[in-house]
Amino acid sequence: MFDHIFEVIDEDKAIFLKDSSDMCTVMREILTANKISNSAEHKLALKRIK
Repeated sequence: MFDHIFEVIDEDKAIFLKDSSDMCTVMREILTANKISNSAEHKLALKRIK
């Protein structure tokens, strides 16, 4: 097998993949923290959109 990730992909690609993964983790945390869990929250969210 490989001893180091850079034997498989270059450093720029590795940085891109890490940054993309970090962004997905942050987005998931934001969406989870702001999850609409009932009808009243849903109505309030729709009101904010208007």
